[in-house]
Amino acid sequence: MGWFSKISGVLSFVLQALVVICGVLLFSYLDLFGWFNSKKKTLENTPVTISSIQEIGQLISAEYYGEVIASLNEEYIEELDDNVTHLKRMDTLVADALSDIRGSGIAFKRKKSLLDYFNEHYSYITADVYYQYYIDYMCSLRHISNEKNLLEKLNKDNYAPALQNISKDYLSKKIRDLFSPDKKSLKRQIIMIGRGTVTAGFDFGSFTETNFKYNASTNVVYFIGIHPEILSCHINPWLIPEKKVKGFEILVCTGKAAKQQYIQIVKQSCLDKLRESALNQQILEKAQINARETLKSFFTLLLNKPINNVVFLNSLTDYYQLELTVDGMLSDGELTLLDGLYQRLQNNTFGDTAGIHKFIDSLETLPVYVDHKKRPALNVFSSLEYTMNKDWAIDSLEFQKLLYLQTVLRSNKPAPEWLLYQHIYTLNADTLRMQYVRTLDFLASNTNQLTVTSAMRSTDTAFIRLKLNKLKP
Repeated sequence: MGWFSKISGVLSFVLQALVVICGVLLFSYLDLFGWFNSKKKTLENTPVTISSIQEIGQLISAEYYGEVIASLNEEYIEELDDNVTHLKRMDTLVADALSDIRGSGIAFKRKKSLLDYFNEHYSYITADVYYQYYIDYMCSLRHISNEKNLLEKLNKDNYAPALQNISKDYLSKKIRDLFSPDKKSLKRQIIMIGRGTVTAGFDFGSFTETNFKYNASTNVVYFIGIHPEILSCHINPWLIPEKKVKGFEILVCTGKAAKQQYIQIVKQSCLDKLRESALNQQILEKAQINARETLKSFFTLLLNKPINNVVFLNSLTDYYQLELTVDGMLSDGELTLLDGLYQRLQNNTFGDTAGIHKFIDSLETLPVYVDHKKRPALNVFSSLEYTMNKDWAIDSLEFQKLLYLQTVLRSNKPAPEWLLYQHIYTLNADTLRMQYVRTLDFLASNTNQLTVTSAMRSTDTAFIRLKLNKLKP
């Protein structure tokens, strides 16, 4: 009995252990909570997760401390400048509308005046809050009593915009009063000093894999479409509390201007000026320079290798242009990359059509190397030439393409859609033929390397060369 109980005890333990092991294996296989296999996305060519970059949040890389001064009357003056701008805008709109009416040849009778027609067909003008200011101004300027007579006079005189060169300094006092604050407003005055800080840097909260590229061979990190921005602009009530230095300090307050609504106007003006002052001191440029060094150190730690540079670019096309032109040439593999880019462009999946065209055009001056042999600069036949030479075989489909191109060039038809980089050839027919013949000559000069294909039906290099020469337009 003793041995039996010992054996049964061991078996019980083994069975329990097997159940636990099977449970762990099953749990790890299902991985319901993602504990065993991380599903977090990583950045291209790196083990760095996207979420780890997003968690940086706002990277503050530059700060500006400044002092500005603003006043309530200054805000009124800016308002007057804005009103004069709107006066010019309305002058152009009314003149253009009257010109359209004259061009339509409509004759107005007593029952339906020009004013009625104008209100009916140009309500987007008459509904503008500045339209009545404009009418009052023009009536006063031309000594006309009302809107109806004014429009008829302007129409009769074939009126053209005449207020584009005016400024508030040239307006008469009577006219200025139409657009300026009333005397009570002008008697209110607040002059305030604002002392505060502006921070700038990068916001990584919406960072995705499309914003990042890493060249492992050169150890260069690229950030694409991420730009420095103003992150905060603050003027606190107390800038330095222990020294009793105020953030906002009122120097002058007259004419019952102490109301909160007026103080708030001047405070906002101080904030706007502080922000503008920081931009004038190139805070964004400094933020990018400082962030570059911070991010170099950051990725050096993450990747456990020294990062040589951090580059900020506007778009993916800028990245590809930089990478492809760094060695001053285009290789076989880079032609393949260009094919992929252009195909994405043709399928409207890239989102930067103009940028891609400009990018490929910029590569025209670079020499092209196919199988380590220098070829003429990038042209409309570069991709076709590469595909035929990469395996040193011309198959039936490729031969038919050459044959079709011969027909196209002989008849001066547009190039087929499958011929990549078409937009490069703002070329005449003779230049296109020359490039095509050059491609055929290159193929013919390497016939001893070509393999047997169904297109040629021969291993004889002389025969293959003859076939290629016959393709010349």
